[in-house]
Amino acid sequence: MDFLKNYGLLTVAGLLAAAGVFFGSSGNADFAGYDLMAFLAAGVAFCAQVILTNPRHGTLATAILAAGCNAYLFYRKFEATGDSACNISQTINCDIVNQSAASELLGLPVTLYGLAFYLGLAFASFGNDEKSPAFNQINGLFALASLAFSAYLGWEAKKLGAFCVLCITIYACNGLLLWAAMRGLALQGRSLLEGIDRIFGTSTLWIITATFAVITLVGASSWREHVASSSPVAGLKPNPAPHGEKPQFSADQLATLYARPRGAIKLDGTEPVLGSSDAPVLIVEYADYGCPHCAQAAPVMKQLVHDFPSLQLRFKAFPLSGACNPALEGQEGVERCKAAMAAECAGKQGRYFDMSSKMFQNLGYNSDNDLAFMAQEVGLDFAAWEACMGDQGTVDAVVADAVAGFEAGVQGTPTLYVRGLVPGVEWVEITKGPEVLRVLVESKQDGVELLPPM
Repeated sequence: MDFLKNYGLLTVAGLLAAAGVFFGSSGNADFAGYDLMAFLAAGVAFCAQVILTNPRHGTLATAILAAGCNAYLFYRKFEATGDSACNISQTINCDIVNQSAASELLGLPVTLYGLAFYLGLAFASFGNDEKSPAFNQINGLFALASLAFSAYLGWEAKKLGAFCVLCITIYACNGLLLWAAMRGLALQGRSLLEGIDRIFGTSTLWIITATFAVITLVGASSWREHVASSSPVAGLKPNPAPHGEKPQFSADQLATLYARPRGAIKLDGTEPVLGSSDAPVLIVEYADYGCPHCAQAAPVMKQLVHDFPSLQLRFKAFPLSGACNPALEGQEGVERCKAAMAAECAGKQGRYFDMSSKMFQNLGYNSDNDLAFMAQEVGLDFAAWEACMGDQGTVDAVVADAVAGFEAGVQGTPTLYVRGLVPGVEWVEITKGPEVLRVLVESKQDGVELLPPM
């Protein structure tokens, strides 16, 4: 029994680390990402072993592991190119989770708050229970709050249909921290809520709070600079305006945000419409139901049409799969075609955008069973929807959208074309992402005469 207590979890950690080395050195593409998962699991097992031996030292090890996971995810918020090391599939995908709406709180990445807190806890772990007797109690109270927040983030990830192994490691660390706190309190002969009013003003709380404040302030400054530099209108300085008036971008500046389409934009009248079909400004969006950027753009476009009655949105599917898109080669990604068909069939019942939103919220869940479940959640006549999914006409409609996208010059998703916004030209293609549409629409409302693209 002493061996299991002293070395059992350490042995498990060693075996997991060995598995990570095996996966990483095998060269087998099927094992891609599993080496990281094994190393993370080894880290969790190692921290648990240290907690068994010394709860305070275990808290330090666990806080360092959690801080490291948060640091990497915070870094990924800045570095958007390439895939995260923890992207294994559409379901096990850190980037999808880390770029979702729930990944930010009060305008800052959640991972910045996590990094700041866990480093503060790590610093507070140095010392002993005689000099800082409230340490275990404070750790336990924070761990309870962290676990509650972890449950919320886990629920948001479930709705998104993607899971982040680093996030799951952080959630496990929160459980370990609560365990370490309870073991430490038991050794002190104290309870979690005993003398809770006396924790304020303690050195432990001061260290955690001060570290949290400093790192959050520094990180927030860097984050805001990044957001400003990556804004669709980054590098454009609005013209000075009289006091109390809103600064405006010049027409020349705004003209850098759109271009002439590469091909002809063709509509067949079957496109689902969001907003009024009589609105003078028409937006045509080509998107794919396996595309994270499309999932992020969906609520932006919906809010834009809601805020400006002069806009209407017409949607066309451009599945990134050669199974239904003649512009692409290969038969991989057939589930993207089926997702486009699912939305098409929902549109037959007047629920296109309800189904579309549901699929974007559950990105990566595009199996036949998943689509059927979402169709029922949306409230469709399931028998009619199922019959539509088996109709060759539905496949033809998806293929027709893809062909129209190819002829328009679509090279990626989402792609947006706009008619009725820029005088002197029928269509323009938005080149800087969906967010710039708001800038263009507001500028035109403020009296800026948009120039035809070069």
